[in-house]
Amino acid sequence: MNFTGSTQTLNTIGGEFFDESGTKIAGDDNISDYWLTDNIPPNGRLPFELTIDNIQTAADFSLTANAEPASGNVRTEFSVNITSQTREFEYYCLEGVVTLDTSISDYLEIIATGYATDGTVISFNDDYYEKSDISGSSVEFLVCLDDTDPPTIDHHALQVWGE
Repeated sequence: MNFTGSTQTLNTIGGEFFDESGTKIAGDDNISDYWLTDNIPPNGRLPFELTIDNIQTAADFSLTANAEPASGNVRTEFSVNITSQTREFEYYCLEGVVTLDTSISDYLEIIATGYATDGTVISFNDDYYEKSDISGSSVEFLVCLDDTDPPTIDHHALQVWGE
């Protein structure tokens, strides 16, 4: 979550992982990070994934995020209408329309996050459009999230960002 009040560019996410005795068993040297986009608007929530090599379980951890003020300003004031929410095979799919109040100068990104009943992130994905892909005052989208069989996604959050 970006609490800074201005758009931030995310550079890295990392952390340290500890066993039951408090001994460090993993750190930034064996972590791979992944997220969908770099620029996060104020109050924007960006799901991420960390892959930690060579450990099975950790008793405790601390996470860090390194970000800096972005040069651009990400917009979030888009009208979104979800026209269909379906489960197909092992996917949870959202289809809809984003209405653009003004033109897009760079990109439009639709970020979907699927959650379990307890709020745990199950999956995330996006649908990304360059300015050249957008014509007219609306964009139709389809974004699908990986889910398991039986399905574990209980609810979702949808964010639309653009410049």
